[in-house]
Amino acid sequence: RNIGIGTSTPQWLLNPFSSTASQLALSAGAGIAQWAFRNAGGNLYFATTTVAGTATTSTSALTIIGSSGNVGIGTTSPFAPLSISYNWNGGATPGLVINNAVAESGPEATLYLMTNGSTEANDRNWGFATNHNANGNFEILSSIGNKDVADTSRFVIDRQGNVGIGTTSPLA
Repeated sequence: RNIGIGTSTPQWLLNPFSSTASQLALSAGAGIAQWAFRNAGGNLYFATTTVAGTATTSTSALTIIGSSGNVGIGTTSPFAPLSISYNWNGGATPGLVINNAVAESGPEATLYLMTNGSTEANDRNWGFATNHNANGNFEILSSIGNKDVADTSRFVIDRQGNVGIGTTSPLA
């Protein structure tokens, strides 16, 4: 038997319904802001609430658009498979951080732009890395041939600010 909250015609085992408010909220107790979940027009929104449980005026923390599958962080209108919107407002907090939290497993934090599974000899995958060679460098890397991992340095800025193209040891 289906149970409806806010509806007399539930379609699912548990069917909370509201056309104007969150359909589900998670709370760790009184006096603590909640996470609110809402389906509006086939789109899924995750947001925070105030301690009193009212919706915040901030943008949805996470949005999933049902028709496209696009995911938005900090936006209710993601225009790509992953859209991140951040109101920097002159503060010191970055909008996106890529971090290797386990230094023992490797020194680098890398962002890869990849076409997985390619068999074309001329295809390249690219990476942007810090500490790729464990020496404090920033590097732009590429794969060679149809390798999936970009691991060949193409451009380097070392700890002293020296720039190298085609070398991992630029001179002043």
